Amino acid sequence: MACVCPFIACGLALGTIFWLGLRFGSILCVTPFLVLAIGVDDAYLMVNAWQGVLKRKRAAKKLDSGSKIATANDSNDSSNKLLAEEIFIEMIHEIGPSMTITSLTNVLAFTIGAFTPTPEIQLFSIGSAAAMACDYIYQFTFFGALMVIIGRYELAMETITSENESENDSSINTRKASFVEVLQRLRSQFKQVFRNWTSK
Repeated sequence: MACVCPFIACGLALGTIFWLGLRFGSILCVTPFLVLAIGVDDAYLMVNAWQGVLKRKRAAKKLDSGSKIATANDSNDSSNKLLAEEIFIEMIHEIGPSMTITSLTNVLAFTIGAFTPTPEIQLFSIGSAAAMACDYIYQFTFFGALMVIIGRYELAMETITSENESENDSSINTRKASFVEVLQRLRSQFKQVFRNWTSK
């Protein structure tokens, strides 16, 4: 989806400027690739920040065993929704300024380029500025919403996996305890046989 958002943004931006009456120029064929580079960079920053925040949340969960992020007694669906929303909010706090500054400087640079006297460069600058602005909006709204939805699914699967692992751990502990009991009984029987044999 990180590659789809820039192409959707280009479709919206270029379609809008054509609808407003600007002509098509072959140089506009470069715009989708330029916007793709910026869009994928923003998506990488978002995914990297999401993983970093999730890692910190997991570390905090391990340190504070009294208040678990998602427990079997709680409603896992609602706790996963809350956790995904918290992660998204922290992620936006971390990378929102850098994405905004990058997109804003690109849009401003292309807007300044729109005032050049060369018609092809004007057209390219207008198209690129509009596509960059649309991509910025789509990255926060469309891609961000998809990250939250997929993040909820990921957290739900993680909760199910951890519950299954704890059930497996308890069954393994039960098996270990029964094995230890068998060994202790064998040991006591061996001691008894050995004592009987040595006493004769």
